[in-house]
Amino acid sequence: MAGVRTSVTHVTNEQVDQLAERVTGPVLRPGDEGYPGEAEGFNLAFRHRPALIVGAANASDVQQAVRFAGDHGLPVAVVATGHGPAVVADGAVMITAWRMTDMMVDPVRQVARVEAGVRWRRAVDRAATVGLAPLCGSSPTVGVVGYTLGGGLSVTMGRAHGWASDQMRSLDVVTADGELRHVSAESDPDLLWALRGGKSNFGVVTAMEFGLFPVTRLYAGGLFYSGEHTAAVLRAYQELTTRAGRADQLGGAAPDA
Repeated sequence: MAGVRTSVTHVTNEQVDQLAERVTGPVLRPGDEGYPGEAEGFNLAFRHRPALIVGAANASDVQQAVRFAGDHGLPVAVVATGHGPAVVADGAVMITAWRMTDMMVDPVRQVARVEAGVRWRRAVDRAATVGLAPLCGSSPTVGVVGYTLGGGLSVTMGRAHGWASDQMRSLDVVTADGELRHVSAESDPDLLWALRGGKSNFGVVTAMEFGLFPVTRLYAGGLFYSGEHTAAVLRAYQELTTRAGRADQLGGAAPDA
């Protein structure tokens, strides 16, 4: 939804105050204390100057922000941790989701449910307590939802299990009409398909349920070579990966990571 431009109407201070009364999180305007920090994500290549920031504390706050933007002809921008590339959100209603941090892990169904502000460090740590692991990336500070909606290729288990987005079971999404929808393969397969790689262009995801995998042992480390060995290393890597086959077929057992 970020970057969609419509005809902008004038928004009065009174209208912004009325919005602030309807939401739990803060509503910030340019010049307000906390505005610069709220508008700034991890990726400092983008400097956002939104017309308004709604620091969403729950899904209802997201609904109010989207409806307000629609009523006043303003585009919507969504920021969780701000790691990924984005369209500059100048003049938009920016929704920041880092306050939404509820999370649960179901060890029987081997799934986790996270709100939009949960980061990978917390998700990995919580899943590990019951011997499970998600298809996470390499950075512990990246948001789970944004990473997964963009595809998400795990450096540790991606080769065996594919893209993180393929493990999305269901999503709670606020669509452009301000409605909160529970999206799954059964309820809305087309929207679920679109959100796998479409990130926030089809709505604002407030929560996500995704699959986990059993991990009881972890092998990790790095091999480092001088630049003069680049050609030989790449040839050896190509030969190794060609022969390796699928990780989940080795030894007839499910892979550890």
